[in-house]
Amino acid sequence: MDDDGPAVVVSSQQHFSFKMVNCGWGKPIFWSYHFPWAGKARYVMPMPSPKGNGDWIVYMHLLKWQMEIIEASAFHVLEPVTANYLNLI
Repeated sequence: MDDDGPAVVVSSQQHFSFKMVNCGWGKPIFWSYHFPWAGKARYVMPMPSPKGNGDWIVYMHLLKWQMEIIEASAFHVLEPVTANYLNLI
C-alpha cells in the first residue's frame, strides 16, 4: 500500500460544554480537550471560547511543517490563548 501522507482528524467539540461543570472550587475559566493520541494521525479540534463572545479556540496536534504552513497563512486569524485573553490579568 502506498503512503498517501499524514492523516488529520477534525472533530468539533461544539456541543460538549463544560458550562454546568463545578468541581467544588467554581466553574472552570478554561478547559482543554487534549487527549493522548496513540495513532499516527494528527488532530484539529475547534471549540467555543469560554468567553462566550463567538470566538473559537482551535487545538492543533500537527506535524511541524503543517503548523508552519498554518502559522504563515493564517497569522491574521489565529492568535495564542493567553491569560490576558481569558481576562485572568
